[in-house]
Amino acid sequence: MKKTLFTAALLLCCACGHAASLEYTGTFADPNQLFQVQFTLTQTTTVTAETFSWRQGNFDPVVWLFTSTFQQITKNDDICNGQGCSPVNRDSMISATIGPGTYVLAMTTFDQHWWVYGAQGTPSYVKNTGWSYMGDFNGLPKNYDLVFTTSTTIATPTTGLIFPPRDDTAPEPGTALLLAAGGALLAWRRFKKPRPPTPRTG
Repeated sequence: MKKTLFTAALLLCCACGHAASLEYTGTFADPNQLFQVQFTLTQTTTVTAETFSWRQGNFDPVVWLFTSTFQQITKNDDICNGQGCSPVNRDSMISATIGPGTYVLAMTTFDQHWWVYGAQGTPSYVKNTGWSYMGDFNGLPKNYDLVFTTSTTIATPTTGLIFPPRDDTAPEPGTALLLAAGGALLAWRRFKKPRPPTPRTG
């Protein structure tokens, strides 16, 4: 009996020793940014990602899991949106068992969405396929808190807070503002009426 208990405890400790849990906290500078975690698995692994920022009074997050070529595996917007569940929880959680390979975990604000499976014009603001660039903090703080857990040990992931690629040619908000200001200046110079010459006397 003691041997059986010892063996069970040893197996449990081994299982715990092979699991990895990482927490990432920070602040978005723009609602259309995303926080991404790129990681590589050498064996079949269950990965789980859960946010805690909404429960701390911050923005509504969305979590995504992609292959290295950005094929969507799974996503979650709300743990409980109030439809058939209670209490409402706008934080996000995903869990998937996946094989060896490189993957990308992404966290965004709502409604910064990946429309890779949507046709152009569906929804109306989709220019082609890619990120919607419709993120919004909705007046809430910009802080995020993401916990990433794996059932096996992995190498340290690569992380980054980035603007995701987009398929349309619209510039980033800061660039658009500069272009608009430059255009306004050119228009002002073009349409500015020259002053009539001052008559000479004497």
